[in-house]
Amino acid sequence: MSKRDYGRFNYRGVPNGRVSTTTSTPLEGRRGDLWVYPGAGTGKFYVKKSSSESVTSSTTLQNDDDIVFDLPEPGVYNVIALLTFGGATAGDLKVAWAVSGGAAQLTTRRCIGPAIGTTAFDNTSMRMTAHNLTTEVSYGTEEATTGVIREEFLVETAGTGTVQLRWAQRTSSATATVLSSNTYATIEKLKPVCVAGISYYDGSSWSAAAF
Repeated sequence: MSKRDYGRFNYRGVPNGRVSTTTSTPLEGRRGDLWVYPGAGTGKFYVKKSSSESVTSSTTLQNDDDIVFDLPEPGVYNVIALLTFGGATAGDLKVAWAVSGGAAQLTTRRCIGPAIGTTAFDNTSMRMTAHNLTTEVSYGTEEATTGVIREEFLVETAGTGTVQLRWAQRTSSATATVLSSNTYATIEKLKPVCVAGISYYDGSSWSAAAF
């Protein structure tokens, strides 16, 4: 297929074939035009803590310094956070999330991590529960080793928005609760199964392109 055939498929010689990149149906279609839906592709991004962050003698949720995502365009996003942490057994850790600027919770979040009362991360009871993003979910800490928490959920936005990790000690302790620099999170824009990535105009309607 030559460059002059791009977008024309079986209709060679069609003049002025156009490629439209839009989330809404192009207003005018001509035989052989292409429609590329921006949400068809997926993109996966990550943020990692630049340094360890600690909280001492505080049960007031604070925004994490690093784990925050700006959603640049409309769509559904999958967020996965892997938190590496430690601290005094008496302090424990509680976690929540905030969404703003048009972002909204689409599913509850899956919370997996050491249960309150743990004394050894390598042999402990676990919590595996589902909660709203703003719910304060508590996990157990222990001072000898670091532990891991996994949280995952879907958010959506019709425009732009922000997703922010928040955390604090569950019980005030003079020994710091620490979120390690090994903590990171990923976010991926998902493609709806009903959206064709590339469509062409067959003279009367838009149809999924076959390659």
